[in-house]
Amino acid sequence: MSRPPSGTDRASRLSGAKEYERIFARRMRTDLGFITIHAALNDVPRARLGLSIGSRVGNAVRRNRVKRLVREAFRLSYPQLPVGIDLVVSARPHDDRPLADYQAALVECATQLNTNLRRA
Repeated sequence: MSRPPSGTDRASRLSGAKEYERIFARRMRTDLGFITIHAALNDVPRARLGLSIGSRVGNAVRRNRVKRLVREAFRLSYPQLPVGIDLVVSARPHDDRPLADYQAALVECATQLNTNLRRA
């Protein structure tokens, strides 16, 4: 019996440089100051997440914390995200933010980017 996608399975993650290059080449993004979300349409009936957290964000502990928060925000907001979209989240150095900030940013930006991508 198959489970419905939850945003935590392997198929909900981006992997491979070609997928990231395709999304960055699309040049569709939203900048919120503390994070930037890049997006492109995909051919699968689900939203997928990729992370690009550079060393400028902080040491390994800090970068991993940001990645955990973004992944958890993606998991919790997965039912509200549009289907057929790939998202890559890039972070800038910023103070600690609660999980709710990442969650709200993902849902709001993914919806906006999805609308813009489908119009173009």
